[in-house]
Amino acid sequence: MTTINERLKDIRKTHGQTLAEFGKAIGYHLSTVSQVERAVPPYNNKIDDRYILAVSRAYNVSEQWIRTGEGEVQASVPAADAEALRAQMVVEMYRELSPKSQAMIINLAKALIAEEEAKKKAADDGGQGDSASPNADA
Repeated sequence: MTTINERLKDIRKTHGQTLAEFGKAIGYHLSTVSQVERAVPPYNNKIDDRYILAVSRAYNVSEQWIRTGEGEVQASVPAADAEALRAQMVVEMYRELSPKSQAMIINLAKALIAEEEAKKKAADDGGQGDSASPNADA
């Protein structure tokens, strides 16, 4: 049976993240994540409840599985709740940014939305008017 520290490391590795990326996603510094994964005291098989909850929410993993290794790995969270948790995490990360970085995020979001709308419009228009296309066979 694996230890809680090993299970937490497995979650990070499964998502292909560095210590820093994982720490940022759960709101902890990379040094804490490293100490947890290596079971450095005080993190040798005793992990703070907030840390476990943060991992559970960020990665939709069952708290019970994290703590004991028993039960289903995937948390039984309805999709709408999981989406709400992700949205909450994004808002929390946004609030930690400087005003300049927040403005950059807003501009990026606007650009992504415009790109998605353009793709959708192109897909909607794709099936209509093909015969008027300059590349259409005569």
